[in-house]
Amino acid sequence: DDEAAAAAQPASPAPEPEKAAGRPRDKTPPAKARSKTAQTAAAPAVLSAQQQQLLKRLLAEAKRSARHKRWSETQNSAQLALELAPRNREARTLLKLAKHKLSQLTRRLAAAMTHVEKQRWRQADAEARAGLAIQPSHAATRSLRRATALAVRRLARQLALSRQGKRKRHWRRVLRATGAALRIEPTHQEAGRLAEQARANLEQAAARVKSFHAHADARRWRKALAAAREAAKIDPRHPVARKLAGQAQRKLQIADRYAARARRGVKQRRWSFARDNAVAARVVDPAHPRADDYNRKAEASISRVERLLTQAQKAVKQHQWQRAGQQAGAALRIDPANREAQAVKSLATSELRRRRAKRVAATRGRTKG
Repeated sequence: DDEAAAAAQPASPAPEPEKAAGRPRDKTPPAKARSKTAQTAAAPAVLSAQQQQLLKRLLAEAKRSARHKRWSETQNSAQLALELAPRNREARTLLKLAKHKLSQLTRRLAAAMTHVEKQRWRQADAEARAGLAIQPSHAATRSLRRATALAVRRLARQLALSRQGKRKRHWRRVLRATGAALRIEPTHQEAGRLAEQARANLEQAAARVKSFHAHADARRWRKALAAAREAAKIDPRHPVARKLAGQAQRKLQIADRYAARARRGVKQRRWSFARDNAVAARVVDPAHPRADDYNRKAEASISRVERLLTQAQKAVKQHQWQRAGQQAGAALRIDPANREAQAVKSLATSELRRRRAKRVAATRGRTKG
């Protein structure tokens, strides 16, 4: 009976695994309930009227600062606005733009300072100007821009003086101006090129002056004059080039005067006079192109006259008056002003007349007898 009663009773359900393990039950709400809870937690808190006015004022200040490119103020206002309303898109956009502009400004300022340290003032000025274009009111950038602008103006003034000196071939001025420019900016390429050109021209002028002195010591005045003129052409402001050219010119003028007198002597057959002036011209200028020719002609004529006079004197000693007269006459045809030839000619003529008169008297005496 007891067994039948136990069989007739329904079987009890089996215990659950969690209950069997002794763990607490999962009380996580369903998915729909979870999404509603998350939305409720993430929903922005409702701002009071005073907070909304403050938010609007902060956003307006941020926009106004952005229009005037005051990015630090824009960043501060946008940051305060985001503290009130963290999900405000306009505040986030303004904050991102301000950070980007300030990052650009920082890079520009760092680049400008690097150029300043290396004394590259033009590049530093360009970076400072670019920084001021980002934020014109930035105090450090404005101070740096004033310094770089001053250096660039000084550099430009020295470069202008250098270019002006180059046009006028005033190489010492170019060297002074480029030296000042290179002290401002040692890596300036144009100033370096102008300084090298000025030094090269001054060295060339100095070499020409040295060549002048070498030619002057050898009395080669035409070459000396050419060297001095080249020096004055290269460097018109050379302190002595023009003076040296004037010295050579005066020497050549003296030599030309002597040569002109020698030419006149040759034309007038005054050979001693021509020879003396030709020798004087050669003493002043040994390379005179005409003095040597005049001297050769005078020497040849004087030599012929002396030879003829020697023969005439020999004929006089031998009482060969006709021959003496002939030789003296030939000498006078070469040198009409030769006093010795004139004396021999006169002596020979008088002796020939005396002999002729004696012969005529003797012939008359024989005829009377």
